[in-house]
This record gives sequence, C-alpha cells and structure tokens, in this order.
Amino acid sequence: DEAHTVNVAVFGPTVVSVTGNSDIREEEMIAYEAGYRLKLGERMSVDLAVFYNVYEDLIQSVPAGGFVSTTDNVIEGTARGAEVEVVLDVLKDWRLRASYSYLDPHYEEQGDASASARATAEGLEDVEVRHRASIWSFMSLPWDFELDVGYRFVDRTLLPKMSSWAEMD
Repeated sequence: DEAHTVNVAVFGPTVVSVTGNSDIREEEMIAYEAGYRLKLGERMSVDLAVFYNVYEDLIQSVPAGGFVSTTDNVIEGTARGAEVEVVLDVLKDWRLRASYSYLDPHYEEQGDASASARATAEGLEDVEVRHRASIWSFMSLPWDFELDVGYRFVDRTLLPKMSSWAEMD
C-alpha cells in the first residue's frame, strides 16, 4: 500500500515526475453480450453479436501540480457495438470469411474529477476505432501447403490523428 514516485531527468533537473496512488481501485467492467448463429445450408453461416459494456473506476494519469502527475480512478463510461461475420465454404478446401464490427464508446469524468479528467474522458472516445472490416481466404493446397490471403480495413482515429488504413496479408 505504498505509493512510488518515478522521476525522469534529461541532462539536468527533473523534467517529469509520476507519483503512484496507494488508494487506487481496480478497474471494473460489466459486459452484456448476445449473439446468434444462422446456418444457411451446409456451406454458409452468419454470426451476429451485440454488446454493451459498462466501465467504472478507469485509471488515468492526472496532473498533481507543476510537472508532477499521478494515477487515479477518474473515468467511467459505456461502449456498445455490434459484429457480424459470414463464413462460406466455397469448395471442400477453400473457405472465405468476412467480418465487420462497430464500436460506439462514451466516457465521462467520474464524480467530482478535475477538468483534466473530463478532457481525458472526451479524448478516449476519439482514440477508439469505430469501424473494422476484413475478408480472408483460406485454401488448403497439395502436400500440406496452405494459402491464406486477407484484407483488413481499420477506420481512422482522431487522437492521435490517424487516417483509416488497410492492409493485405
């Protein structure tokens, strides 16, 4: 139950000081989920899922005056979303999988937290990726070889400002 302080110095006096908090509580999350799998014939299935998460006592770094910061339970919030996945067995040795997910987060300062906690809470919503999509092809080849090809899209975030991006493996 002892708080520790870490001082960071860059060729001279202390630049940043981070102090622990012995009163910090564990973060809490309650998750509600529901899903359904629909089998469309022998070769195709569709999975649908929705979720709602409730967060309390999220830990964030907060200013403690000057160049000193500490950690505290200052954020609470919710996140809701949905996911869908379609799997198609095109041939005996070839499967396609496509998926999409959506996330809608909402955070706020907890109790009488500081203005910096409020700004942090608002900033967390901008860090979350709201849209993701992917499509994958899995193929079994002769002599125990496999050919797996995938494309993934990830939506932009506002903080840090990152453009949406895609990759192919």
